[in-house]
Amino acid sequence: MENKKSYFAIIPADVRYCENLPANAKLLYGEITALCNERGYCWASNKYFAELYKKSSKTISLWVKALADNGFVEYEVEENNRRKIFMVGVLQKCNGGITKTSRGVLQKRKYNKTVNSKDNNKEIELTNEFNNFWILYDKMVGKKEKIKKKYLSLSLEDRNNIIKYIPRYKQSKPDKQFRKDPATFLNNDGWKDEIISNVQGLNQHNEILNNALKL
Repeated sequence: MENKKSYFAIIPADVRYCENLPANAKLLYGEITALCNERGYCWASNKYFAELYKKSSKTISLWVKALADNGFVEYEVEENNRRKIFMVGVLQKCNGGITKTSRGVLQKRKYNKTVNSKDNNKEIELTNEFNNFWILYDKMVGKKEKIKKKYLSLSLEDRNNIIKYIPRYKQSKPDKQFRKDPATFLNNDGWKDEIISNVQGLNQHNEILNNALKL
């Protein structure tokens, strides 16, 4: 997309007198305001600014970062590696005024950041929950990702019941080779099965044998 220059640049007092900003970063801020198009952001690359100021792209990158760290701009890189620089903080202006489109873009980006952050936290929480099951069950066979998908598709109540059931199930079958594979356990609602301890099983076997001998 073509960068459209305004006739003038805007450098507000908060930027001009910010002690944390290099002097040239303040000039860069003004250049960004001049390059903003009607949507409230500019596409100018580090290479573009480097050629303009006769500096390296790395230096430009540091200036942009300084502006972002001090809350004067925000930026994001899209999948095609094109960067958008947004005016925020004291200005949020483009070509002499705050446009509705600019306001909408900034609000949408903040909303998306919040949603993405919540989604990421939820994903981490669910992954940790499954890993607890995986370690507790202690029979790590089968396709883990498929088993994870099955486990997380269950209701929270079922998942809680599974965690409560496993210690007793393992106690009844201390040799893991005789336990059901995790996928079989989950697919067949194994946590709903009655647990028969070794002692209980032996007593039942002896009772059946004694009854048979009496015949």
